[in-house]
Amino acid sequence: MAKINHNSFVNTINNIVNQAKTEGIIHLDFNGETWKGAEMQIGDRSLVNFGTCGYLGLETNPKLIENAIEYTKRYGTQFSISRAYVSSKVNNDLEDVLSQIFDGCKTIVFSSTTLAHIAMFPLVVEPNDLIILDQQAHVSMQTGAQLVAAKGTAIEIIRHNSMEMLERKIQQYDNKINKIWYVLDGVYSMYGDLPPFDELNVLSKKYPKLHFYVDDAHGMSWAGNNGSGCAFGKFKDNEKTILVSTMAKGFGSIGGIVVFPNDEWYERVKMHGGPLAYSHPLAPSIIGASLASAEIHLSNDLISLQNELRSRIEYCNKLLAQTDIPVLSNPSTPIYFLGTGQPNVGYNLNKRILKEGFYVNIGMFPAVPVKNTGLRFTMTNHVSLKDVENFVAALSYHYPKALEDENRTNNQVRKAFKMPYLEGKKALVQKKDSEDLTISIFHSINEIDEQIWNELSSENVMCTHSQLKMNEEAFQGNDLIEENMKMYYFIVTKEATDQIVCATLFSQILLKDDVFSEASKSILVENVREKNPYFLTSNYLMMGTMLTEGNHLFVKDARFLEQSLDLILKELSGIQEKNDVNTILLRDLDSENQQLSKYLNGKGFARFDMPNGNIIPDLPKSESGLVETLSKSSKQNFKRYIKKFEDHFYVEIKDTLDEDEMKVFKKSQNELTDKNFAVNLFRYPSKFFESSNRNQAWEFIILKNKEFEIVSIGSALKVGSSYVPVLIGLKTITKVKVYHQMLFQAVKRAISLGCNKVHLGLTADSAKKDVGAHQVSRVGFIQSKDNYNFEVIENFRLTNE
Repeated sequence: MAKINHNSFVNTINNIVNQAKTEGIIHLDFNGETWKGAEMQIGDRSLVNFGTCGYLGLETNPKLIENAIEYTKRYGTQFSISRAYVSSKVNNDLEDVLSQIFDGCKTIVFSSTTLAHIAMFPLVVEPNDLIILDQQAHVSMQTGAQLVAAKGTAIEIIRHNSMEMLERKIQQYDNKINKIWYVLDGVYSMYGDLPPFDELNVLSKKYPKLHFYVDDAHGMSWAGNNGSGCAFGKFKDNEKTILVSTMAKGFGSIGGIVVFPNDEWYERVKMHGGPLAYSHPLAPSIIGASLASAEIHLSNDLISLQNELRSRIEYCNKLLAQTDIPVLSNPSTPIYFLGTGQPNVGYNLNKRILKEGFYVNIGMFPAVPVKNTGLRFTMTNHVSLKDVENFVAALSYHYPKALEDENRTNNQVRKAFKMPYLEGKKALVQKKDSEDLTISIFHSINEIDEQIWNELSSENVMCTHSQLKMNEEAFQGNDLIEENMKMYYFIVTKEATDQIVCATLFSQILLKDDVFSEASKSILVENVREKNPYFLTSNYLMMGTMLTEGNHLFVKDARFLEQSLDLILKELSGIQEKNDVNTILLRDLDSENQQLSKYLNGKGFARFDMPNGNIIPDLPKSESGLVETLSKSSKQNFKRYIKKFEDHFYVEIKDTLDEDEMKVFKKSQNELTDKNFAVNLFRYPSKFFESSNRNQAWEFIILKNKEFEIVSIGSALKVGSSYVPVLIGLKTITKVKVYHQMLFQAVKRAISLGCNKVHLGLTADSAKKDVGAHQVSRVGFIQSKDNYNFEVIENFRLTNE
């Protein structure tokens, strides 16, 4: 099994973003000479704007523009001095008038909402507090939370809007910490949904330690009395709530706002807030525009603007309700999310709508799971009711067309989002290619002719018929659930000729979700697993098995690869639903195959970088010949770490291990597996060791010291002209590099057998280079129904449960 490099998450995002950029739907350039709000000038086209967050249209309001100009004339373009030294009167005036919007609560303005979070978390949250982050909490709050995590504050994450999970966490920590901070959005920016405010207030009364930290950036201005937002009116009587908002969306200007429920927190931040002292204050032009906007907020003009927006939202909702388009968002907010499921459907629909003359956004990974891609648009006062009518008409026409283009159905999309199916809708018939293909599924290698399978898998020596039979025997009928697997073999053939065009194999198995994570994070997770061994684990459908590596996708006719994969992925999806499988994992694929990457990304798979494979492709016939192939640095390491200590050991090659040797092998391998957090796996079942000991294709390399004590035992597979060291157990840690020595002895053994190729497996590249291995880059693709476990592992400091 493989391990993602620590920076692979960034690479995964880059791959997806680059694909969307290539499709021409993101990283676009606005090149209009003026901005009026209703139109978005992209290239040589003017598009109706359904993509920005100026909900009330105030950014083009004459009062804001005139006041921005006036304040620039009076005070210049900036007031460049820290507020720790001098705070401008106009800045104080703005904070005073914002306090009126929030019923007299004191406020502080920041250059941005992100800087507000960076200031707030370290000053308000203490080391003995607990932060509970909603799964969908905005990334800017996650950034702030990480600042206090470094000082020892515990952080947990709960599933989005799960009050049951929130209460469990509260009960778990209630007697252990000072305050519990639930961190949430007032309006969630992707799906436009709201928190369960009533339930949160009930919990607040029930648990005195529960506090709320709310970012209501997307609720500001269009909702609430005086435009105070969605959350303030719900929590205004709650002394345990800090509200952060923004002037950068509905308010029509720029800057973050913090609303304080008491003087203590206000004075602490006013005195010590880092960004207040070390970042620039708002520019005079922004303050001028903000003061003009605040004046509108405190007048009856705001009610008219809010009603105008509400009429557009209600009209859009009415029109969408007359279509079959899956709408995921809350109908009371101006943020809309239309589910498309697979990215290729989202790309297709987005491009169609752009061509129709409407600017929209795409909701994509990492903001949402890859297979939960959707079209995201916003409603603003910039657009007319006629614009809304034309826009929904375009959506209604193009949505089914995009599904048809990508061979998907509306109900398949609804299934991805756990929405009710449409009744009376027939599934779309599979598109026909130049030749029809048929897929056959087998649940044991014994159901497949040995000669046929071995010809298919000839490029993967670990996937021979006999070795997969041993795999199946080893991973069936065991007591522990992680030591059992189900097998699925897929063979795709042409109907007319019965000719095989593609084949692959998958195993259904329980894996640790941090198998892809950095070792430091796996160590934290393992601390929890001491009491809860299945913490953050999931059922996977994994290409290959725990004991195989290398290419598992056997393509015999590349012309039909995508059509074959369509059939395979459809079957995998069905198996996933029937067997409570969370994640489908495709692995060990060619990193240079961009066409395959584009295809799988469009099907909802996120690409990640796997560890290199280590292969000696053309094994020299002698040790001296091997040394000659090494680089200068590897030759030095070979002499320094390997050859120098070779005579410290006795080497024994055995076809089978005796009872005592097998005990040593099992124990040393289990200990190594437990400590190998770089590839965090469950232990191999005892049956595997026993099966390999009986199998003629396997042999064992034993390393003993001068006292004839075993220091290492390794198992190796002999297949044709290839030699594959599979497991190496280290019993004794000495000053000499035992692992290097075992690698060398394995290669030396392969030379003596006359092998042409040696497969040295994954990770430990530098050590394997020193014995002649070449590194082969590989990638994997992953798709999950639920990203919760991965988000917990990737983003947050875990605490013992």
